[in-house]
Parts: sequence; C-alpha cells; structure tokens
Amino acid sequence: MKKKIYTTIKLILIICVVALMSLGWFVCEDNVFSMYKTEANSTIEPNYISELPNGTRCYHFNIRNVTHTTHSMLFYTNHQEVYVTVAGRLVYSVEKSDLIFGHTTGSVWNRVETPAYSSQVVVMIKPVYPNITPSEPQFYFGDGVAMYENLICGSFIEMAVCLLIIAVGLCLVVYFFIAARGSKEILYLGLFASLLGFWSLGETAGVTLLLQQRVMASYCAFTCLMIVGCPFVMFVRYFLHLHNQKICAVVIAIITSIAVFCQLMQFLNIRDIKQNAVLIHFGLLAGCLYMFGGIIHNMIIKKHRRKSAICLVGASVLGIAAVLDTIAYYGDRLNANRYSKFGFLVFIVIISLETARYAKLQLEKERKLRLYQEMAVKDLLTNCYNRNAYNEDIENFDKDQDTYIITFDLNNLKLCNDTMGHNAGDQYIIEAATIIQEVFSHVGKVYRIGGDEFCVVAKDTTDEKLSGLVEKMRKNERDFNIDSPIKLAIAYGMAKYNPETHESLEDTRSEADELMYENKKELKKSDTFRRIL
Repeated sequence: MKKKIYTTIKLILIICVVALMSLGWFVCEDNVFSMYKTEANSTIEPNYISELPNGTRCYHFNIRNVTHTTHSMLFYTNHQEVYVTVAGRLVYSVEKSDLIFGHTTGSVWNRVETPAYSSQVVVMIKPVYPNITPSEPQFYFGDGVAMYENLICGSFIEMAVCLLIIAVGLCLVVYFFIAARGSKEILYLGLFASLLGFWSLGETAGVTLLLQQRVMASYCAFTCLMIVGCPFVMFVRYFLHLHNQKICAVVIAIITSIAVFCQLMQFLNIRDIKQNAVLIHFGLLAGCLYMFGGIIHNMIIKKHRRKSAICLVGASVLGIAAVLDTIAYYGDRLNANRYSKFGFLVFIVIISLETARYAKLQLEKERKLRLYQEMAVKDLLTNCYNRNAYNEDIENFDKDQDTYIITFDLNNLKLCNDTMGHNAGDQYIIEAATIIQEVFSHVGKVYRIGGDEFCVVAKDTTDEKLSGLVEKMRKNERDFNIDSPIKLAIAYGMAKYNPETHESLEDTRSEADELMYENKKELKKSDTFRRIL
C-alpha cells in the first residue's frame, strides 16, 4: 500500500513538472520572444555590418522606405556601450558608468526615436568587457509605445512567477519564526527562494525596461547570485539530515570566499563582478555537487530516502533548467534566464510541500512530547501540578524569597463517595480544584499532593493579600453551592517560611497542615457548611 502511495506521489510530481515546464516553454516562446512584434515587418535587419579596430561593431540601416512617420528602433544590449547616429548626427547613446558598483552599462533595452523620412541609421555597439563576446542583437522597428507595452505585457507571466517565488520564500521565513523554530530547513529554503526570486525578477524584460538604474541592478543581481549558495547548502544539510559538518563548512567556505573575492575586486576597481561570473557559477556548482552527494549518501545508507528522492526530482528539474540557461548565458544573452524561473518554481514548490509535511510531523511529535512531559508533572483529573512536580520544586526552593504554603483539604469527600457515588466524588475534586486554581494560580503553583489534599506555594506576597484570596475562595464556594447538589467545603491552612524555625519548606507545610486541620474541625461544627446529603 505504501509503495502504491509513493508511486502515485512521484507520478503526480512528474506530471506537475512536465506541465509547468511546458507552460514555461509556451509562455517564453509565444510571449517573451515574440512580445514586441507589433506588425509583420517589425524585425529589421541591417544592410551591412562593419567593425572598427577598437572592437566596435557598426550596424548600418537604410530605413528611407519605412519611416513615413516617426518610429522607434528597439534592441537589447548586455554590458555594451551604444551610439546611434541618424544621417551622421548622434541621437542616442548609452555609455558605461564609473561607479563603484560597476564600470558597465548593465542590461539595457534601447529605444531610439527615428525622425520622419530618416534614411541612414548607424548603430555602434562596443562591448564593455573585451574578454566577453556578446551575442548579436536583434533589432525591432515600429511604434515605440506599442513595443514598450508588448515588452512589459509579454514578460508579465515571468514577473508573476518570480514574484510568486519571492512570496513563497518570504512566507517560509515568516512561518519559521512564528511556528517552526525547530525546522531550520524552512528558514534556509525561504532565504534561498527569496534570493533566487529577486535575481530572476531582475532578469525579466519588464523589470529591465522599468528599472532605470541598470548598473545597480546588475550589481544586485550578481550579489544575490553570489550569496544564494550559502542558504542553499544549509538547506540541503538540514533537509537531507547530513551530519558531516566539515564538508558543509568547506562548501560554505568556497562560496563565501568567492563572494568576498569578487566584492573586493569590484570595490578595488580591479575587476567587475560580471567579469568573475565563471567563479560565481563555480560556487553554485559546488553547492549542487554537495546536494547530489548528500542524496547519494542517503541512498547508500538507506536513510531519509523519501526526502532524497523528492529532492532528486526537484533538483533534476532545476539542474536541467540551469544547464540550458548556462548554455544560453554563454551564447544568446537575451535568453539566458529562459527556463530557470519555471525550474525554480517547480523545485521550490516540490521541496516546500515536503518540508511542510515533515515540519508538520515534527510539530506533532513535539506536541506529543510536551504532552507527555506535562503528564509527568500534571494531575490528569484536575490539571493541577502533581506530587512529583511539588517535590522537584521544593528541592529547588529559593530561600531568599518570601514564601507561603497554603494547604487545602476537602471536607466530606468520603461521605460524597459513599452516598452519591465515585463519579460525584471525582466531580467534587474537580470543582474544588477549579476554585482553588482560579483564586490562587496567579500567586503560585497549585499542586494536588494527595487524594483530597491540595497545596499552593506562593512567593513574593503578603498575609493581607492571601487573606483576601481566601475570602474570594469562600465566596466562589458559596456561589457554587447555591445550585449544585454537591456541596463544597474546602478547609485551608496557611504558614510563612521562617528560616529560624523551619529547616525546610516541608516544615512550613507541616505548620500549614496543623492550621488546616483546625479549620477543618471548625467547618464541621459550623452551621454555615452542611454535610453533603
């Protein structure tokens, strides 16, 4: 039966993975790469391409036949300087910045307005980093506003997926602090998902278009990518229950060293983070190898196999997406984050469901453990602390505090059992314990130390306050007896710990017991309290 359930779960996961990947493919195919086609001839090819000695590529266009009105040219560049001339006049430029966050332009969607009846347009593109070969840009021509709208609308699904990843991550972090402090994998999965979501969101066409500070955006994206490996590795360690801390520490050290090195190179103006992208990818690879090593280890020792199998399914989807995007990164830069968003979503959803299931089981185990621990010190009938708890607290008694002992005894309990039955006797005990707890629980613990004997250890209080509480107990007792067939009569005695006459708190309780027995005799003689009929 368990095998069938497990097989069904795997089948459902595989179907979900295939469905989400198919959705991602069609969304990307139909929207992301065709989102700016406002008309049939929106894509425009240069008449010829020339190259200058400094590496600048010049794209020459003759648009005399297509510019009857003012139109826009739209194209994407990635860390490249751009200069556009119309009829020999410079009309648009994007130059690299000289900021501490990067000497680059970042990723930019360039929109160039071409005046009506323009003829010769030259687009000059120079790579910021000579050692990084950019991909050939694709040029689109048409109504600028319409192309902007299509660009943003076309990337809406991508942005929604990224925002969903961020939301899931933040919810996991909040859930950890509210209800799952013992499940650290939830915290690290939440941090991992949030960082991945922010990085992926910054790579979408819509955000690239809307966020103008492209250098800062590029720096933040690579920073997220650098540090995402640390929470990922910690998540894998706790999720797969990997106990070899040295291996985990080594992987964390590698990722951290790469991040520190890249940041130092950046802020010392030696080399931009973008130029160290290979090192960042190496750090991520180290994290992935740690995960697959953990999965293989668990499979070999035959422990946590369910988690390992689910992690393998999710990691396979994420790995395929990462490989495809890495290939695209070193090839077609425009499509470098084509699959990862959907791979991330599938991975995080699969792992989150399993993590939530496991956390629920752990919380249930902790709840039962607390219940068993409470049962060890609590009386099941009255929910008062029991004799074991009393003995333990007496041993840890702080003699520097003013401490009172109030003892209670239930009059006529045996008569109640004999005349009305043991159920009525139990109800007598419960009702009396309820009154004692309602009145005295805020000044100290209430213990049931015998069948019909109760005790309160009250600290930092006064005779006057305790006498007032006794009067309140009497009032609650009278109110209960008005309409109840069971007539309560609670005898009490009260004594204060005196280090000069009491060797221990047990001596104080003995003194309180003597006073309680005197009160018990008074209650039996008093006409105010009748015997239970």
